[in-house]
Amino acid sequence: SISNTYKALAVLDILNYDFSSLISGISVYMERLRNSLTNGYNSNLADGDSDVTSTYYAVKSYAVMGNLPPVDSDVADSIKRAQNTASNGGFGLQSNNIKGIEWTSEVSTTFKALEALKLLNTTADNEGAALTFIKPRQTISSSAGQGDRKSTRLNSSHTDNLVCRLLLEKKKNKNI
Repeated sequence: SISNTYKALAVLDILNYDFSSLISGISVYMERLRNSLTNGYNSNLADGDSDVTSTYYAVKSYAVMGNLPPVDSDVADSIKRAQNTASNGGFGLQSNNIKGIEWTSEVSTTFKALEALKLLNTTADNEGAALTFIKPRQTISSSAGQGDRKSTRLNSSHTDNLVCRLLLEKKKNKNI
């Protein structure tokens, strides 16, 4: 799958393994996963639909290999179409704002979309709405009873939440 391809490349990169001889074959595989209708990436060869998460892993894989996906502006457009601009500004896994299709916005999908767009040297069409979507979902719960571990951690255990908070802080400090 495309996520496992990224994870394998990331591990090789962390271990300082010279995988330059593998790049050509990996690039061919990656382009076989490219969805010609959406310009996003499918999760595997049997998958018929591209989505934000698969496209994120493709962009991350190309970044680890030291380059960008072929025709990266089309890839960026496929991610931008997943922003739920009509409702809350977050990104849905397979949303398409041109066709009026909205999947439920999620913090992890929104984070992946924003990070992939950053790697592609662009931003969401409405970055402010995406950050507005993320911000209230990054609070620490204070409603749990005393001694409850949940009261001292983020509402979701997904590590993307911490990164989103850091991105929000960086954006806030940049605007000051």
